[in-house]
Amino acid sequence: MDNLSEFSSLILSLASSASYYMGENSPEVDLDIACHTINTIEMLQKKTLNNLTKEEETLLEDVLYRMRLKFIEVSKNKNCNCKI
Repeated sequence: MDNLSEFSSLILSLASSASYYMGENSPEVDLDIACHTINTIEMLQKKTLNNLTKEEETLLEDVLYRMRLKFIEVSKNKNCNCKI
């Protein structure tokens, strides 16, 4: 597996986890875990700044955008201790 595939798999796995805890394909909703996972993806984006290919940067930006929008939608009028 090449580096792009490994990195992409990591990011997509984290996004899948966040989606799961926001109730996608799951009856279980835990917004704190979803938020923490989104923040972990953001931390990876910051820590890898200027060390990513264009494809990796685009993947991170797209995933974070989608996850943040979904989190905002799902967390309306719900109690969550975590902020994105």
